[in-house]
Amino acid sequence: MEETLDKIAAIAKKNNIKAYVVGGAVRDSLLGRKDFGVDITVEGDGMAFGKMLQKEFGGLLCQHSKFKTASLTFTTLCSSKPFALCHSEPFICHSERSEESQHTIHDKSREESLSNKKTIDIASCRKEKYLGIAELPEVGICHGVSLQEDLKRRDFTINTIVLDIEAKKIIDLLDGRKDLDSKLIRVLHPKSFVDDPTRIFRALRFAGKLGFELEPVTKSLALDAIKKGLIKKLSPKRIRDQIVLILKEYERQKILELMHQFGVLTQLGLKLPEDKLFKSIDKNLKLAIRPSDHQWFVYLLGIINFENPSEFIVFTRLELQKIERLHKLETSITSLETIKKPSEVYKLLNNLSNEELLFIASAYPKLKSKILKFLKVYQKVKLNISGKDLKQLGIKKGPLYKELLSVVLYAKLDGKLQSRKEELEFIKKEVL
Repeated sequence: MEETLDKIAAIAKKNNIKAYVVGGAVRDSLLGRKDFGVDITVEGDGMAFGKMLQKEFGGLLCQHSKFKTASLTFTTLCSSKPFALCHSEPFICHSERSEESQHTIHDKSREESLSNKKTIDIASCRKEKYLGIAELPEVGICHGVSLQEDLKRRDFTINTIVLDIEAKKIIDLLDGRKDLDSKLIRVLHPKSFVDDPTRIFRALRFAGKLGFELEPVTKSLALDAIKKGLIKKLSPKRIRDQIVLILKEYERQKILELMHQFGVLTQLGLKLPEDKLFKSIDKNLKLAIRPSDHQWFVYLLGIINFENPSEFIVFTRLELQKIERLHKLETSITSLETIKKPSEVYKLLNNLSNEELLFIASAYPKLKSKILKFLKVYQKVKLNISGKDLKQLGIKKGPLYKELLSVVLYAKLDGKLQSRKEELEFIKKEVL
C-alpha cells in the first residue's frame, strides 16, 4: 500500500491539496493490525480529488454528493510489482446512499482476482449538524473546513488519528494515541450516542475486536442511550448494516457478548448464541463442500428468533424465506437423524440454501453426516431420462413432467433403479 500512498501524495502535492489518511487504517496500523482499505480526507473538495485519483488508478468512482464523499474501486495486475496499477477505462456513478452503505461498489473488472481489488474512500473535511435523534446528519459546506473541525465530528478519539500523506507524519489533535495505548473507547462529546446511536454498535464492535473497554463516562452515556431506547429509533436498514459488520468480524462472539451485557440484543429481539454454535459454524464453513457466498447470514441464523424475527432488522425476501423454512423445519429436522431412506433425506434438504444447510449442520451436529451424504452423494444423482422421453411415451407436457421425474429420481436414490431402461420401465409400470 505504500506505493499507492506515494502516488496519492504526489497527486495532492501537484494540486496543492492537503490529504490525510484517517480512521481505521491509521488506528490499525499503529496497533500492528492488517489494513484492508484506505480512508482519505482532504481539506477541500473530496469528490474532485476522487476524480484526480481515478485518472491515475482507473477503476470505478462512486460519488455520494449528500455527504461530499467518493469511493474509488480499482484492480491491480498480478505482476512482480505488488501494486502495479491497472489503468482501466474510468467509470463514474453517482449515489445518494448513506455512509453505512458506501462500501458496496461494483467494479467492472470482475475477471480480476478479488484479492487484487483495492478501494479508496475519499471524504471532504466537513461539518455536520444532526437535526434529530438517529437521523442522518446534514452536511455543511466542505470548502474552508479545517482538519481539526472535521475530526471533532467523528465517533471516537482512537479514530481521529491521521497520517499526513505528503509529510508522512502522524497528527494526533485529540489525544487518540493516549486512548489507543490505554485501550479505551472514548466519545468526543456527551451527545455522541444521541446524535448517532449506531455509534453504540461501533463502540461495542471496536471493544470486542480490539480487546478494548469503553471509558467510564462513555460507557455511562452508552448505557443511558440504550435504556432510553435510542437504538430502536434507527431505521431497520441502518441496524442491519451494523449487525452485518459485527457478524463479519472474527471476534463476533465477544462482540455479541458485550451487546448482551449492555442489553442491546434483548432490545432488538435477538439472542446470544452459545459459544459452541459459532465455533461449529466456523469449522463447517472451512470444510464446506458448497461454500456460502453470505457467510455472515449463517451466523445471523444463530441469533434470531425463528418464531418472531426481529422487527428492528430489515430482511430481504430471500432471507425471510430461509428464516421461515427453518422455522417450519424446527419440529421435523431432528427426525432426520432417524430417517434412513435417501429419498426422504433428499426431500427434506433439497430446497434448502447453502446457508441453511451450514446452519443445520452446525446447530445439530448429529445431523452433519446426513447433510454431507446429501451433498456428496444424493444431490449428485441424475436421471438418464428426461421430459423428451415422457413426451415420446405420450404424456402431455406440463407440470406433471416434474412430478413424474421426481418420482423416478426418488426410486433411483433408494437404489431401485440403475439404468435408463429401468427408469423407463418404472415410468410405464409404476407411474402410468
